[in-house]
Amino acid sequence: VATFNLHGQIGDTINKDGELIRGISGADFINSFQYISEQPEINAINISINSTGGSVLDGYSIFSAIHNCLKPTATIIDGLAASTAGWVALAGKKRIISDFASWMTHDVTDEADAGDKIKQIFKDSIVTIISGNSKKTKEQVTEMMNKEIWVSNSTKADFTLEQAVEMGLFDEIKNTGRIVKLSNVKNLSKFALIYNKLNQNQ
Repeated sequence: VATFNLHGQIGDTINKDGELIRGISGADFINSFQYISEQPEINAINISINSTGGSVLDGYSIFSAIHNCLKPTATIIDGLAASTAGWVALAGKKRIISDFASWMTHDVTDEADAGDKIKQIFKDSIVTIISGNSKKTKEQVTEMMNKEIWVSNSTKADFTLEQAVEMGLFDEIKNTGRIVKLSNVKNLSKFALIYNKLNQNQ
């Protein structure tokens, strides 16, 4: 079994100081993923996810690579799967979320500078991905994205993990026996860093 780690932002971004922040390249991911999936000794592939999200375009490449793989794939949320990472997590033939993890979807923002028409096209495609890989209709998914929906065992979440399984977003909840309190963390990057630290010390 091969394991890919989607731990970090998806795609490159420019910070407020104009500096390039390197993320997980969709092109690099798909090339590596296809190579590994073609190896005869590899029987299955796990994709561990802890990401604040990022570029829709890079997300398309990653989603397609996982979704189109002929071998068994499992996407496992080991922390945070927000924004683009949230719908990428739905690409696995089996979808698992840890009992301390969180999932989030919201309206398209990253490529908003491309104009309202492109932004709407991106949103419609994401609605198709989420509705096609869950029990929610396109109308329900659109409403979820408009509101910004959180799935977690936190009392602040919109849906519990059990409800998300019923909605068809996930197939199972991985029980780790850990409780994580993140009620005062407002920055998504810090959110993901806390989860990474937990996973490194498990």
